[in-house]
Amino acid sequence: MDVKSAKWLAVGDRLAEDVPIEGEILKKDTILSLKQILSIQSSDRKYVKVFPRYFDDQDSLSTQSPINPVEVMFAKEQFYEFVFSNARKGRFHDLLEAKSDFLFLEDLFIHSMSNEYVKNLLFALKRWDRYSFDHSLDVFMIGSLWLYEKTSTKIESIGTGFLMHDIGKLKVPQDILMKKEKLTKEEFETVKNHSLYGEELLKKFGFSEISQHMAKYHHVRLDQTGYPEPIPDAIPWEVQMLMIVDVFSALTLDRPYRKAYSIKEAIEILHMGKGKFQPDLVKSFVQFIIEKEKSIEELR
Repeated sequence: MDVKSAKWLAVGDRLAEDVPIEGEILKKDTILSLKQILSIQSSDRKYVKVFPRYFDDQDSLSTQSPINPVEVMFAKEQFYEFVFSNARKGRFHDLLEAKSDFLFLEDLFIHSMSNEYVKNLLFALKRWDRYSFDHSLDVFMIGSLWLYEKTSTKIESIGTGFLMHDIGKLKVPQDILMKKEKLTKEEFETVKNHSLYGEELLKKFGFSEISQHMAKYHHVRLDQTGYPEPIPDAIPWEVQMLMIVDVFSALTLDRPYRKAYSIKEAIEILHMGKGKFQPDLVKSFVQFIIEKEKSIEELR
């Protein structure tokens, strides 16, 4: 058996001992869920005995680790920090309840972080604008899970596109990104340039064409509104997925100038955007969210 720090527990770990927690006992052989891990982490328990994890082909995106063990641990630390800090705020409770979903995202994130340019650019963004970093990981997690349910092709490259879609914000001044008041027309024009900056950065460092398109066009809409212009007549389906996830994530996260909308409110706003998003994709996304957010009865 292994002795793990409570902060390093992961969905799918199997307890090798009984663990008393919040007036009840998590029995030996319990397969830990996200909510159970949060309960353990909020207690006085510092270490937990678990059985070693053996992955089969369904648990892992690839059978061979793309990076060395130290790099894997670093990527896992970043992933766990993001997931559990959000889960403590009530985000991702149901989205990541399934072991297979947690392991899929963990492995996909580790794979993405094996690219030095992804790692360096992403953590430059974390230092530059924490909201944009959190939003990028949020879009990556929600978008990749939705994609995983729809298709088994191009998951790695599209997942990277989700993760890097806002990387152009690195070239937008911090005082504009963090401003709590309404932006002036000139400031908004500066922010809009992040889509072009993102394409430039991803092209410079050899990212795939679809990742470049996702960075450049995620603010365009099917009714020919949005930016940057000129808006293409044909918008790749990967970009159309990102457009929806990007809006949903932005609405349901706190911003410097407003509090987050509820999931129900965000879905209503997506439905009101007739002509802006592909209707079948909106329907698919809403159904995906409803199925994942099982505790939100008002969505049923």
